[in-house]
Amino acid sequence: MTKTLNEPNKRSKNRRDVKFWKIRIQKEISSWRKELSIIAETGTGSDNVKLNRKERKIFQKYRVTNAREVAQLTETLKQKVQAKAQRIRRYEKREKQYSQNKMFKEDTKILHKLGHEDYRGQRTTLYGRNRDLLEVTMGRRSTA
Repeated sequence: MTKTLNEPNKRSKNRRDVKFWKIRIQKEISSWRKELSIIAETGTGSDNVKLNRKERKIFQKYRVTNAREVAQLTETLKQKVQAKAQRIRRYEKREKQYSQNKMFKEDTKILHKLGHEDYRGQRTTLYGRNRDLLEVTMGRRSTA
């Protein structure tokens, strides 16, 4: 597993906080990236036996027979990675928006005290009590 996966720690997370579909998509993305890097490395003329074996398995998996199909395969894998990553980004953006709307409905003052993006798109900074308040309300209280 790569470090980029946001796998939950079993001790610190509740089972309902774990988004299994998100973890599954991240695993797919990491495997596609791995396949892309193998194809790119062997395309440069590598003499590594292990890489060549992995490349043959990838070609068998996707039924690639000639160089044109290899180029098409790399483009397809890149598009798959981008599409799945965009799906996760859209979900996280919507989840953030939902939590802010929920917080606004519960207590309007909290959201205004916490800070928001100004008209230039820059994030205003939070200090002291207000940041602690946000972390508690958003469920991100650090235990460090």
